[in-house]
Amino acid sequence: MLYGLNYLATKKIIDRDLKPANILANKNCDLKICDFGTSKMVEKGAVQKKLVGSSYYIAPEVLRKNYNEKCDIW
Repeated sequence: MLYGLNYLATKKIIDRDLKPANILANKNCDLKICDFGTSKMVEKGAVQKKLVGSSYYIAPEVLRKNYNEKCDIW
């Protein structure tokens, strides 16, 4: 999953709604991230203010409406 997050970061994309339901696995335990409905292209370090994501999995900095691309690490 970290490889997937790293790939998104290289493309300047934040997901903002990572949760178990958005992770797919096959028989070989290959993981894929899905559902990019709340994703956004951002510049590194750009501060975001919009409150988005699923309430049980939302990063604390997103709740404070002051976050950047690191919110996906939560």
